[in-house]
Amino acid sequence: MDYRHPEKIVDSLRAQGYRITKAREDIITILCNVKHYTVDELVHELKKTKDNVNVATVYNNINFLVDEGIVLEFNFNNKNTTYELNIGIHAHFVCVDCGYVTNVDVPEFDVIQQRVEQDIGCEITNTKLDMFGHCSNCLSQDSHEESSDAFRLENIGLE
Repeated sequence: MDYRHPEKIVDSLRAQGYRITKAREDIITILCNVKHYTVDELVHELKKTKDNVNVATVYNNINFLVDEGIVLEFNFNNKNTTYELNIGIHAHFVCVDCGYVTNVDVPEFDVIQQRVEQDIGCEITNTKLDMFGHCSNCLSQDSHEESSDAFRLENIGLE
């Protein structure tokens, strides 16, 4: 399924008999922006258009979407858990200074996976490639004195 279209995700869940609440639909729509979100960031995004956002509801919906395989859960560098839409095989770049995470397209990923399956006679059911380093913003700074959380929030427009 192409998980980049919120209406397709919602239709698929309805077809499976799941109830679609407004909160669930809103969370799915935000996640279709194809970036990584912490629960706090999701709550912040929801508060832009909603007066009353229940954090427990966000957690419950995220856990449901993870259980259904629609959303993937990541914990890079033992920092905040982030969530992203399951968009298929791709890699991540994670900044070790500020915590910035972005998807990296690796066109050869599926070829490598197929070769490994053929070479060792297995079936790969999950692939993960995470690259760690220093992002361009951190490389251009003279020092790394800012706290990683403040820098991360500033970069995504939350401060």
